[in-house]
Amino acid sequence: MGNKPPSQTSGWTTIGLEAPYGRAAPKYVINLEDAPKDRWNEIGTVYKTQIQQMLDETKKTLPEAVFALADTFGNELTSFLPPPYAEELRGLAEVTEIPVGELFLMNLSYDITAYCTSTVAQSCDGHLLHGRNFDMPSDPQYLATLEISRNATFFLDFQSGGKTVYSGVTTAGVIGLFTGQKPNSFTITIDERRTGSIWTNIVQLLREHPGSALGFLVRDALADPDLNYQGVLNRMTYIPMIAACYVIIAGTKPGDGAIITRGRLGPARPFNDGVWKLPRDGDSDDTWYLLVCNNDPWTRPPNLEPEGNEDLTKDSYKRQLTGNEAMKAMGQENLSPQNLIKTDSDALSKSPVLNPHTLYSIIMTAAEPNLIKSWIRDKPATQESDTVTQESDTVTQEST
Repeated sequence: MGNKPPSQTSGWTTIGLEAPYGRAAPKYVINLEDAPKDRWNEIGTVYKTQIQQMLDETKKTLPEAVFALADTFGNELTSFLPPPYAEELRGLAEVTEIPVGELFLMNLSYDITAYCTSTVAQSCDGHLLHGRNFDMPSDPQYLATLEISRNATFFLDFQSGGKTVYSGVTTAGVIGLFTGQKPNSFTITIDERRTGSIWTNIVQLLREHPGSALGFLVRDALADPDLNYQGVLNRMTYIPMIAACYVIIAGTKPGDGAIITRGRLGPARPFNDGVWKLPRDGDSDDTWYLLVCNNDPWTRPPNLEPEGNEDLTKDSYKRQLTGNEAMKAMGQENLSPQNLIKTDSDALSKSPVLNPHTLYSIIMTAAEPNLIKSWIRDKPATQESDTVTQESDTVTQEST
């Protein structure tokens, strides 16, 4: 790649950094020294109304047969969810006066609503930057949930002894994480991968693999004191999951960046275990960033005209093409938090990567954990069509 040896710090800053249609996410602390049942008391008290509202909206989107499982999940919670999460959820249920089985179903539903864009990029001197937009589904039935979530999504520091063990962003009522940072170790985001209904054989899968819901797997990885970049890469490639997804990971050293394309029980593709990596020093590949939305990295975009394509696929490819276009326009030599998000021509702020369904954005780098910053996004809907430039070679970054 021709990178210089990494300097001790990147020289980047996020102080005062603003994002279009963005406001700073509220911050809270989860004290890991508290008893698990008490850890979410403040969140449950502050956001009690919003949690109930989001649960009511979730009920509208779940099949009736699925919601009928709430009592089963509540009565046998420890069969599906290991400590400390079962105790945390019970404590939150007590504060909010919501049946614990219903809260568990709401947590599971977030495993299929992460219509996102994630990127890992490496500067010329080997520093890594991890950014993501978290989008809610564009289906009209999710609009109320999106508006409620914009007033109930926040940044969390999970602390022990007054020190941050890991951080992340979540929405009130959801105790798992789909975005997280373990200081001086790794950052991780999850993007949804549409391969079929998450609810097929859900009870059987959770009985056989308790804790396999995505948000809890991410928290497990972040909380593990012995897990580094290579360890989390190996774990998230092979561990059973209740939903197919893309796992995006960045570490602290040059070349520590990967996107894992996952099926429920293992990698989605035998070649390279479905893992797309930044090149290491000495590799001939000159790739300096990876970017994924909700389509497999090795596939090429279909015709983006309105005829004959499923809407989610078209939308995902439009975001992927636009994100790649913005990253190439920025160039590796200009990589910085500012150039990733500050203006409406930057990768995380250019339409349709940023769209009316984007809930939040985050920028982070594990090697300099204090740079982490998140924004609640609220871009108004417009009647303008989003245009994407399609080059004859499509997007070279998509190949593996």
